[in-house]
Amino acid sequence: VEKEKEEARQKRFVENLKQLHINLPFIEALAQMPKYAKFPKGLLTNKARLEAACTINMNERFLAVLLNKLPSKEKDPGSFTIPYEIRQFHINNALAELGASISLIPYTMYEKLGLGEPKPTRMRLELADRSMQ
Repeated sequence: VEKEKEEARQKRFVENLKQLHINLPFIEALAQMPKYAKFPKGLLTNKARLEAACTINMNERFLAVLLNKLPSKEKDPGSFTIPYEIRQFHINNALAELGASISLIPYTMYEKLGLGEPKPTRMRLELADRSMQ
C-alpha cells in the first residue's frame, strides 16, 4: 500500500514537472535549491527512474479496485465429512478435522474395534470450550 502511495506521489510530481516553464534551464534552478530538492534532482539524473515513475503496472487487483469491481466475499464453507473405514467398520459421515493433532474416537467405537483394555495416561485434553478433560 505504501509503495502504491509513493508511486502515485511520484507520478503527480512528474505531471507537475511537465507543466513547469521557467526562463533559465531547470537543471540550473535545481542546482541552486537546498537539500530538500534531492528527490527531483535524483529523478533528472536518473532517467530510468523517471520513466519508471511515469509507469504504473496495472495488475488485475489494482484494476479491480479502480473499476470498483471487487469480487463478492464467499461464505465460510464450514466443516466437511468424509467416509472412512477402520477394519470391518464403515463410517460414511466422519467429521474431517484438519487442525487436530490428536485423534480421538468414542469409547464405544474403541470397544467395537477390539483393541483391548485402554491404558491409563497422564495426558489432559483441552476441549474447544477451553475445559480440561
